[in-house]
Amino acid sequence: MSRSVRLYSPQAEAVWQAMEIQGSAYSKRAFVERKYGESAKIFLTAYDFFVREFRKRVSPPEGAEYPYWAYLSERDLDAAAGGRVLRLSVPPEECVFFDMFDWQRILQMNYLGCSAEENAAFAMDLEHRGVRDASDVMLTGFYPDLRQKVLKSWERLFRFDEAIKRSIENDTIREPHFGLPADGSPRTVEAALWRLQMDWRD
Repeated sequence: MSRSVRLYSPQAEAVWQAMEIQGSAYSKRAFVERKYGESAKIFLTAYDFFVREFRKRVSPPEGAEYPYWAYLSERDLDAAAGGRVLRLSVPPEECVFFDMFDWQRILQMNYLGCSAEENAAFAMDLEHRGVRDASDVMLTGFYPDLRQKVLKSWERLFRFDEAIKRSIENDTIREPHFGLPADGSPRTVEAALWRLQMDWRD
C-alpha cells in the first residue's frame, strides 16, 4: 500500500518524550498491569487475545509487546482520557482496524456474535447453564467449552480490517461509516499499532 491514513491517538507525556528522544515508542505488558491494578486480569485476558491475533496480521517490531490504540475520527476521542492527542499519518499495513464497540464487548468478556440476536441467544445459553456472570466463562476454569466458543467468536473483531484497508487504498474512506456496513448510525473505527514513530507525526 502507498497511501497513508490519518489517525488520532491520545497519549501520555511519557510516550511523547519516548518518541522525541528515541524516535519511536513501544508499549509493554507491564504497563497494562500497573495501569489497571486489581482489574488487570480482565484487561490482560482481552489484550493477550488481541496480541495473538494482531501478530498473525502485522509482524511486531523488536521491543513491541502490546499495541497502541488510535482512531480514524477525532470525534471518537475520549476527552476524559487525558494526555495529548497525536495526529498521525500511518501506512495502513502497520495497523489492524476494527469496530470499537466490538472491542468493548471483548473488554467486557462477552461473546461477540454477528448480530444482536446471536449475542442474546448466547446469553440465554449461559442462563440455562446457570452462569450468572458472563465474565466467569473467561476468568475462571469452570467452563472450558464455553471459553473456547467465546474465544472463537472474538476472532470476528477483525472482520472489517481488509474492507477498511481497501477503502483507504481506494481513497473512499469516509465518515460516518468508514467502509463498514452501514447500520443507520455512525461507526467508530479503532486502529491498533505496534509502535508510534516520530516520523508519523503529522
